[in-house]
Amino acid sequence: MATSKLEIYQRAILHCRQTPVTSLSENNEARRLCDIHYGPMLQSLMEAGFWTHAMRTTQITVNNSVTPAFGYAYAHDIPADFVRKYVVSASEALDPPLDYHTDGRAYLVEGGYLWSHVTPLYMRYTSSDAAYGLDLGRWPERLTEAACTELACRIAPKLTGSTELQSSLMSLKAVALGKANTFEALQQPTQASRPGRWMSNRFSGRRSSLDYRRA
Repeated sequence: MATSKLEIYQRAILHCRQTPVTSLSENNEARRLCDIHYGPMLQSLMEAGFWTHAMRTTQITVNNSVTPAFGYAYAHDIPADFVRKYVVSASEALDPPLDYHTDGRAYLVEGGYLWSHVTPLYMRYTSSDAAYGLDLGRWPERLTEAACTELACRIAPKLTGSTELQSSLMSLKAVALGKANTFEALQQPTQASRPGRWMSNRFSGRRSSLDYRRA
């Protein structure tokens, strides 16, 4: 069954051992508290993992009106729905990633731009767009439970006044988020770890397309 905003409210309130709301317009404190904390909870959750349904790949655009003062040749606009970088590459296939450089200066994210020496660039990232990360209908159950416990942690102090319950909810949240991240990790192909500087330099002419970590 697809997740809904009302379901998240209801389950969060139940975690607080209170009677759940029956609609998003119900006039009570539990619903008002959920309204206040729902947006920040979603943002926090999007930042907490590489969720498969939230991943988006796009070509990022050079901003020709920005002239780098020093260091890098190009300034690329960061997408408006950007939450967390997964991989940046000069290749449409994202292979190899641009950060597979031993000097660590392939690019820089700073001041709302991605600075680099090459263009065009392609980025795969966690997106907060309504058709990606915030499409509740695409959420797996483990992520929904993580959202419910996160929201419950935020509303519990004011709604219940119980520090014991809040402590218990924080533990539940950690477990739920861990399960959600583990589930998502299993959906991705196995990646070999990026080699160290000495190994990279020694075997620089024989790099495999798997010798990097996209994270």
